Amino acid sequence: MSPSRSFIRNAPATWGIIFFLVAIHLVTAIQSGSLTHNLSAPLAQSWVLYGPLLPDQPYRLLTYAFVHSGLYHLTVNCASILVFSWSLERFLGPLQLVVTFLVTAFWAGLSISLVDAYSATVGASGAIFAILAICLGVAAKHRGNVRAIGVFLVINVAYTFIGEGISIWGHLGGLIIGAVLAYPLAVLGPRGRWLTLGVAALAAVALAVY
Repeated sequence: MSPSRSFIRNAPATWGIIFFLVAIHLVTAIQSGSLTHNLSAPLAQSWVLYGPLLPDQPYRLLTYAFVHSGLYHLTVNCASILVFSWSLERFLGPLQLVVTFLVTAFWAGLSISLVDAYSATVGASGAIFAILAICLGVAAKHRGNVRAIGVFLVINVAYTFIGEGISIWGHLGGLIIGAVLAYPLAVLGPRGRWLTLGVAALAAVALAVY
């Protein structure tokens, strides 16, 4: 087996998320005629998170995470997913990683809708911040490289407040739900982790409906 195939086989969920993000971006690029100015695409317009549309289209609380604004946005997020989701997938397993990504993306979407509802938002950054927080918790519990993850997280939190066009509440919402999930996911066994993710998912849906 080639090294590339082995790498993909060792992290199928991580690569699956990346391939899906790239596929969605290609669809929006074809529809819009641009790889960098793709948000005019019908798919992007129908998936972007925008608070006033949520009562009739609540699915946007999740779909926004799969759309990215240009190649730079997509590349940065895919690179972050590759590094940190790959590490977390080795601990959680593929299916729990996918559920973690979806649940935390939903929570990040909720935070945006509650605090910054009138800002149109796209991107997986909220879920990535959650994954970073969970990775930090897992590293702290299991003697991983806490310093490297912590430094990367601090730099990205700082950039959240000084960068342009960044969803502050998407990042912070992801960070908060990641911090909440980090301890139980780090210390519990597979059944306990499923229970934790299930409760988080149900709580998110209940809050969205409320």
